[in-house]
Amino acid sequence: MHKAIIKSTVTAENLFGKEKSRDEVINELKAMPDTYATFLELTEEMQEQAVSFLMGKRSVEILYDNFFQKIFNPEIHQERVERLISALIGEKVRIKQILSRKGSQLTERGSMVIMDIIVELEDGSFVDVEIQKIGYRFPSQRSSCYVSDMIM
Repeated sequence: MHKAIIKSTVTAENLFGKEKSRDEVINELKAMPDTYATFLELTEEMQEQAVSFLMGKRSVEILYDNFFQKIFNPEIHQERVERLISALIGEKVRIKQILSRKGSQLTERGSMVIMDIIVELEDGSFVDVEIQKIGYRFPSQRSSCYVSDMIM
C-alpha cells in the first residue's frame, strides 16, 4: 500500500509564532503583574535578553549554560548527547571519540569550545561536532584542524 507523503514548508513563524515588536512584548508582560514584577527585578542586560528572545530576535543561550554542560556532558552522559544530536540532524549517531577541550580558547576574545566530539553516522561516515560559546572568526581555516583531529 502506497501512502502519500505530505511535505510542508517549515518556517520560523510556524514553529515559534509571529515576530513581535518591543511594545507588544512589554504590553504582554504588563498584562501579567507577577511576571512583570519579576522582569523588573532583572538587570537591564537580562531584561534586554528576555525582550529580544520574546520578540523572536535571539535564541536562549542554553548550549553554554552550566546546567546544559552538566546534563549533556559526553564523558558522563554519552547516550543523552547521542540522542540530542540524532534528534537535531535527523540521523542516528554514535560517539566515537571525545576530543580534549584543553587549550580550546584560542585568543582572549576567541572561541570557547563547549564540546568537541567525533560521531559516526549511520552510513559509516565520521563528523566532528563542536559546540562553541563564541564562534571562530576564521571557520574555513578551522576545517584543516577538524580533519587533523579526526585523522589523529
